[in-house]
Amino acid sequence: MHNPAQNLSRAGRDAGIAQVIVNETPRQGIEEGLTALQEFLSFQDDCEFIFEEFRIWAISVGALKKTHHPNWWGALCMTARRKGLITKTGKYRAMQSMSSHARETPVYVAA
Repeated sequence: MHNPAQNLSRAGRDAGIAQVIVNETPRQGIEEGLTALQEFLSFQDDCEFIFEEFRIWAISVGALKKTHHPNWWGALCMTARRKGLITKTGKYRAMQSMSSHARETPVYVAA
């Protein structure tokens, strides 16, 4: 069972995710992101990946645009997890982007 503070924290997270999606929708919708992710996953052959790798691929092939706020990618990732498209492996890997400062991030596989 979750304590009240965790419930408030999760509610805040979910509200933030919803706001990021709304703010980016005029440029690209979350459904476009999910479609691009499904295309990316079709090339993965059950390989593990970090979401940063998908982001780099999606922008480089023109499937998605750079976003005005980086949290949109997190919102897309959470949406994909909730829809059962991807699942965490329990592993973590360092990110490559300079702005990420080699931060450890979850490794995913297609669900």
